[in-house]
Amino acid sequence: MNKIFDSILKYVTLGAIVGVLLVPFVKYDLLFFPFITGKAIAFRTFVGIGLISYLGLILRDKSYLPKKNIVLWSTVIFTIILGIATLNSVNPYRSFWSNFERMEGYVTILYLFAFFIITSSVVKTKQAWYALLSISLAASVAVGLSGFADYNNSEASVVRIAGWLGNSTYLGIYALLHAFLAIFLISKLSYSKFKDQIILYVVLGAVSLFNLVVMYNTGTRGSVVGLGVAVLIGSALIAIYEKNNQALRKSALGLLVFFVVVIGILGFTKNTEFVKNSPLLYRFASLITTDISSVLENQGRSRTLLWDIAKEGVAEKPLLGWGQENFSYVFGKYYNPNIYDQEQWFDRTHNVFLDWMISGGILGLLGYLLLFVSALVLIWKRKKDSDWSVFEKSLVTALLVAYFVHNIFVFDNLTSYIIFFFLLAYVTHENVDDDRKSEPSIVRDDLVTGIAVLFIAIIVGFATYHTAYKPYRVSRILIDGLISFQPGAESMLGKRATTYEGRLSYFKDALSYNTFAKTEIIERLADVTPQLIAGVKDKNVIEQYVTVVDENYRQIIADTAGDHRAPLLYGVFLQKVGLLNQSLEYINQAEKVAPKKQSLLYQKGLTLIMMGKTAEAVEVYKQALALAPQNKDAKVYLGIAYMYDKKLNEAKKVFGDDLEILSDPKVIQSADSLGLHDFVIEIAKKKIAAEPNNPQYHVSLAAAYLNNGQRQLAIEEIRKAIEIEPAFKEQGETYIKLIQEGKTPTQ
Repeated sequence: MNKIFDSILKYVTLGAIVGVLLVPFVKYDLLFFPFITGKAIAFRTFVGIGLISYLGLILRDKSYLPKKNIVLWSTVIFTIILGIATLNSVNPYRSFWSNFERMEGYVTILYLFAFFIITSSVVKTKQAWYALLSISLAASVAVGLSGFADYNNSEASVVRIAGWLGNSTYLGIYALLHAFLAIFLISKLSYSKFKDQIILYVVLGAVSLFNLVVMYNTGTRGSVVGLGVAVLIGSALIAIYEKNNQALRKSALGLLVFFVVVIGILGFTKNTEFVKNSPLLYRFASLITTDISSVLENQGRSRTLLWDIAKEGVAEKPLLGWGQENFSYVFGKYYNPNIYDQEQWFDRTHNVFLDWMISGGILGLLGYLLLFVSALVLIWKRKKDSDWSVFEKSLVTALLVAYFVHNIFVFDNLTSYIIFFFLLAYVTHENVDDDRKSEPSIVRDDLVTGIAVLFIAIIVGFATYHTAYKPYRVSRILIDGLISFQPGAESMLGKRATTYEGRLSYFKDALSYNTFAKTEIIERLADVTPQLIAGVKDKNVIEQYVTVVDENYRQIIADTAGDHRAPLLYGVFLQKVGLLNQSLEYINQAEKVAPKKQSLLYQKGLTLIMMGKTAEAVEVYKQALALAPQNKDAKVYLGIAYMYDKKLNEAKKVFGDDLEILSDPKVIQSADSLGLHDFVIEIAKKKIAAEPNNPQYHVSLAAAYLNNGQRQLAIEEIRKAIEIEPAFKEQGETYIKLIQEGKTPTQ
């Protein structure tokens, strides 16, 4: 056999593994969801390349076949369960493909499985593993540094860094995992030929500390809780099982005591000015309490409400769940009105147990848990030639615990998945007996191998084309389409971006690839079309845009029956383009699926007001308010509906004296548009009575007087504002002059 050919296959595979570990670097601004899409496409491309060369290696050498062990069977079982759950899903297509915002789905599970198989089978030496760990650690430093650049790019008083990962939660767990891996590598190198190179220990120690600093600055509470639990469990394991190294055992006990003391001190001092003046520190300190219910109510309210919704979904489909990416079905059907002030389109439960039970039912959760259990069994069971010390076993156990606890409060992502499956592969290599030597496999002839690899490349290339290249092209085209509506688009895109037909052609091209992105493409086109209609008189152009949105949205609604998102957003689109009867039809369709969602009822009421059916709108908003009487937005909409129904006194009863409600721009704008200027004046006076020294309130009252034709009173209020705030004098006097000239100043 040609050794050069074998070496090429081997090093291409290793290169692909390195490429996967460097995926966190990928961020391409000209892709839709640039922090997500680019990483997923790169990951799938590298795994695809690695799979081609790996299968070629198997054809040449049987020793590259996967090593049979409990972790391997666990990943197989997990992958099979999710495959069955996908087939059984309420929307199998979405479960398989996901979307641009997440780029997960079953297709990503298959790629992760392939990555695990390739890595656990091809990386055979400790030196190679140490090199890969070092590469990943180096990447973590670069990614962490990119996070600190967020401080320079933000004017916010509190910054939770995210860097190239685009999400502080993603960076938090990524940094925490690498903090543990750096310490682990120090331990492994201390028994190798590097044991006398102190500089390596110093560098790795600094990398670990740096990653902990990065994690802290992400403000990710799930990662901090994970770290705390991991330190407690890891220290306890060392204290219990370390028999030979008493110094290490005592150090573990000391760390355990120290950590408990630090937590106690932080808990006792959490209400001091020192802690409160450090927003991130206070964010973490507030978690230290015996009153868990108050933490969940004040800081985790959205989580607990989401979990209640998810539990209803699990109860309905307990065995295999709803399929990946289908929580929106559950969220709409079992929507809790008390979550009105949170995100309206949750697609994750923010809890690892519930996420996997929604995605794959109880079987899916058991499959996920089995990955952790099998790894721990492999780590702690006796192996005849294992060189893992109690410290190393405890450290990797602590790492898995930190990752698992973190996921109880959030959801996973590709970068942490990569590290997790990489770690599973490493655990497999280090803790499974494998005495296999290089052994000729199925194909020995170089020419036959070359033909076989070419055939494999065609098959894998076809899969990669559909899972990586097509999403890349669609994402690029979609971004170009959105850019075409921005000022200066011609300089970037050429003449195609100067015509309405040309701009629409971008969206048509993106749709022509017939990918999972159809929904996101149409949602974006529906966003830009109403603004276009407002500024275009050519009915033919308007009809072209509306037709594309209409035809595709109808198909999406048919394909996602039972999900309220598409009919609601389509109904809102129809409302904006003036097709009110059709708008009401689709919003009603969405309401049947999600009858308790107030934001949906708001749109229904708005459509009714636009149709002149104000009394019906009042009833709809009454329904919304009854779902959660404390919901101030519902009061705003109900009061506005009463105003349009010419029942101002009823509106005032709804608003009461709540200045937050009365100050809502929608209330002021609606009152002005209805000519209720006296009511606007009344509101402004109430605000001044509450804060007489607020100059802006006097300016607002002046504007109200001006709209009501009371110019002299408007001038008097502006003078009061100048008296309160001398810095406003120049601008205020300009306003007064314009009013005296019979003009209306604009702020």
